Amino acid sequence: MNLLDKVLQEEKKIDKNQVHVCGGSYGGYMSVIMGSRYPQYFKSAVNLNGVLSNLAMMWFTDIPEWVPA
Repeated sequence: MNLLDKVLQEEKKIDKNQVHVCGGSYGGYMSVIMGSRYPQYFKSAVNLNGVLSNLAMMWFTDIPEWVPA
């Protein structure tokens, strides 16, 4: 978040109200964390195949070898 603050301060052409975050897998999980923890920074957060619930992943997964521990 310190890096994002620095970039937003230095790059005047970036609209601070139009910053979005997205990611897949762990990046999707992190985008949800970032979007919910820092809503003042992000207009949206997109999660692509991120794990949000281990229980749900047990039934709905695109990873064939995943076995719950």
